Amino acid sequence: MPYVADFNEAQKKRKDEPAINAPLLHSQEAEAAVIGSLLIDREGIVKVATKLDHADFFFNQHATLYQTIYELYFENQPADLITIRDRLRATNKLGTGEGQVPASMILELMKATTTPVHVEYYADIVRNYSALRRLIRIGSKISAAELPKNTKVGEVIADALEEVGELAGWWQSGLDGEYFTSQEKRIENAHKLAATTTREVDHRPVRFGLRSLDGSIGTFEERQGIYNPPRARLKRGNTALLLAYTSTGKTSFVEHVAEANAEAGLNVVFFHNELLQEELEERQYARLKGLSGYKVSENLLDEMERMDVVELANDVAEWEGRLDYVFCPGWTGLQIQQEILRRHKWLLTKTGYGVDLVIVDYIDLLADPEKMFGATKSEKVARNLSDLKDAALKTKSAMLMTSQINKRQSDPDSPPEPALGSGRNSAATEFLANLVMALTREDEESTLKCLKNTNGKQHWTQKLFYLEGRFDFADYKDGR
Repeated sequence: MPYVADFNEAQKKRKDEPAINAPLLHSQEAEAAVIGSLLIDREGIVKVATKLDHADFFFNQHATLYQTIYELYFENQPADLITIRDRLRATNKLGTGEGQVPASMILELMKATTTPVHVEYYADIVRNYSALRRLIRIGSKISAAELPKNTKVGEVIADALEEVGELAGWWQSGLDGEYFTSQEKRIENAHKLAATTTREVDHRPVRFGLRSLDGSIGTFEERQGIYNPPRARLKRGNTALLLAYTSTGKTSFVEHVAEANAEAGLNVVFFHNELLQEELEERQYARLKGLSGYKVSENLLDEMERMDVVELANDVAEWEGRLDYVFCPGWTGLQIQQEILRRHKWLLTKTGYGVDLVIVDYIDLLADPEKMFGATKSEKVARNLSDLKDAALKTKSAMLMTSQINKRQSDPDSPPEPALGSGRNSAATEFLANLVMALTREDEESTLKCLKNTNGKQHWTQKLFYLEGRFDFADYKDGR
């Protein structure tokens, strides 16, 4: 095979083509200037948010700072030295360890930036290098060293064209973006509000499936213009946390939420790390058909009840939405994030809609993230939540998670009063969540208490009725 040998030797000697393993292109100065500008001018993020993603930064510390500033701004919180450090500390990203941001670095970036007025210019530089690195990665996949001998050329070309097409779309989206200062955006929104005569109805609202919490959201009344505001919202891009004692019914509650949304036409992904899918389906049969959970699990159903189960399975298969269970023992938050993104892309391709609601039951049992040696359990849980929150933001889906309250009070006559920080290893998680609720139960009467709500009324309490034999919840008056 002299021709192949000569060809390979000639390739090595070419001076005009960069080696695939050459240092990837980047500009540390431009990245630092973007972050420094955003630290000085809090409104600057609006100018670059449609251009840049944290993945466009070459240096992990710059990416972490950018993502933190982005999240704080769009949560309507000031992105300053104090709030940025607090957020980094809560997610175990502040420090001198691997993958962490030193506290001194934030101030140094501010001092090194003379003016924030050129933030868009520096953002363009960062984005250009990000595009070049992506092109290099695409090229590296079709290098001779990476391809097996039996590779089909057509498949390689198709894959390359697909990736280049995605890159071209991403590149053009940044060029077509409209950039507003907060003041300009505020004026624009005011004009839209003044021109609107009726409230805009969200035709794909994420709901709890309980009228006492949802109000008229997603109902016929809302479509007729009768609006009863919800007590709480599962808002897209946000995270909600349900705290509960052992055997209080937290899994039953989130199962109810999942089924209500899937039946209403939404796509739900349910991550579970305790019960098997077969057990969850048995509980579903009991819940939706009013059967005894014990009889279902022990296979004690009579002939009529067995027919009911078959009928229910057919009904569920015809729901407009879908409910997918994912058994995830030993998974980290990052692994769940990657699974959500894969399913979201697949659903968009197949149905035109991505993931609407993600449920994680429960967050305390997720595996420890990598490279967090020496960190506390609470910090590891917070890191998992940070990765899950990224998935909610990227897919514009709502996320509902469960966590266990530390301990039940020893005195049975003294009802437990959960508060922020009472979750097992989840204090930092509660800090990052948008909605935090605590579920308590005495016999059939349950109480849902709001401990935190960044998008609505706080410190409310709602009674619910727990149907223990059916693993289900109902509005209190309906349950009675």
